[in-house]
Amino acid sequence: MPEGTVCQGLGKDPTTALRQVSADYFDTVRTPILKGRVFTVRDTASTAPVVVVNQTIADRYWPGQNPVGKHLANSRDMIQREVVGFVLTSNSTLSPRANVEEL
Repeated sequence: MPEGTVCQGLGKDPTTALRQVSADYFDTVRTPILKGRVFTVRDTASTAPVVVVNQTIADRYWPGQNPVGKHLANSRDMIQREVVGFVLTSNSTLSPRANVEEL
């Protein structure tokens, strides 16, 4: 959920899949970065939480805006993650489950 959005309750918030990947993931699957950056080896469990979103998520939550610098939280843990980059939506960034968008 974007920063400032109020949790509507279990099963009422939009469903978005979260995938943990390594620093070289986007290079490996050849997914172009549109703005910002992808993960680096400096992004670890001991640093501020960050996220890279695909274009589908960027258009959903921030239509017509640059999402870099915005924040998202998973409604389960409510940890704010800073958007550090966004990538082109491709088959490799789509969730294998139907009707579920990914961060």
